[in-house]
Amino acid sequence: MIFDFRWVLFVAITALYWRSAMHYRIFRFRHRMPMLLAFLLVALFI
Repeated sequence: MIFDFRWVLFVAITALYWRSAMHYRIFRFRHRMPMLLAFLLVALFI
């Protein structure tokens, strides 16, 4: 029987990137976005 590792990988990625954030600037305003949200948005647009 082959084990499905997708949920294990999902939990591991979530644990690794939980506190990571991406900083970006639009004009003079600085913004902060959690990396998990950035990954989700990239996946939705692809």
